[in-house]
Amino acid sequence: MTHWNYFLKQVQRAQLLKNSIQLYTQTLHGSACVLNDEVWASMEFMEPILQMFEGACNLFQREGPTKHFVLPIYNSLIKKLHHYACDSPPAWSQACHAAIDKTHKYKDHEMKNNDTLMATLLNPSYWQGMFKLIGLTPQRSQEVMDALSQEYLILTADSSPIGEDLRVSTSPCPNKDSPQRKLLKMYDCALQLTSSNPTQTGNMDEVFSYLQNQHPIMEGEDILKYWKRQMITGAYPELGKIALRYLLIPASSAAIERVFSQSGHLITPTRARMASKTIAHLCCLKDALDLYSGSDLQFSCRIVVTILLTVICPLSEMQYLVFAKSLVSSKRFIGTY
Repeated sequence: MTHWNYFLKQVQRAQLLKNSIQLYTQTLHGSACVLNDEVWASMEFMEPILQMFEGACNLFQREGPTKHFVLPIYNSLIKKLHHYACDSPPAWSQACHAAIDKTHKYKDHEMKNNDTLMATLLNPSYWQGMFKLIGLTPQRSQEVMDALSQEYLILTADSSPIGEDLRVSTSPCPNKDSPQRKLLKMYDCALQLTSSNPTQTGNMDEVFSYLQNQHPIMEGEDILKYWKRQMITGAYPELGKIALRYLLIPASSAAIERVFSQSGHLITPTRARMASKTIAHLCCLKDALDLYSGSDLQFSCRIVVTILLTVICPLSEMQYLVFAKSLVSSKRFIGTY
């Protein structure tokens, strides 16, 4: 979605500079570069559509949402696009439906992702209604719940004494025909029978209790705090481990992509690389304070980082550091911070 956000910013910038652009295009020879009224009208129509995707992208980054957040956002986005398409002229309605089809592709991809469905199932606030809302078939819903039960059985078997015996019995034996090996053969058969039917070894009380919503989530409670609380109280000690495994998966890489985009303000064609020592000063505040020893600790921390991250003029690396050091030493901006 980040490339759509970039396109939205370009459209908004063009709208802001509309008068200047029209004045400039009048000085050009020919009409190849002229933006007519139809193009400007298209931009005005596209802006609210792109703003919907921008809102979805912001939701993906809000407070670090995880995988359980993906399907509800796509479902809400499709609903808003349908509503906007109904109120649009026929020519623009086609563009809305194209955006809906594109969003459906993203949603269908996530609906085939077992991790996304498992994370949705492990959200106690709305998983039952969400499975119906996104159009998940009853058979597929049962498959996801069966997968949760199977993973729970594997986890409990690994932590049980029987699971330890099973791991020991699977280790290779140097000599299968030895008398000691023949004597232990009957115990191997018993262990194999036990491992072939895991439902007899696992305790499914936690899964049944969760699916019946016996420990509901409080209104407005963070989902990760909910599972941590259930693990501490002993309601879902093992199921909570599975839940955290899926719910700690980030919902989107948009936050990381935004960091790479913002790095363009620091690395420019003129200043294409920086020494590792300089990068350490940029990332570590303590190193920056050590570099500029003698500065006032109350403001040097913020002033150094601000200067290093916002200087746009193409300075060399040495000039870059000297410039920041001189600003901090002279305390020129002490009244601003």
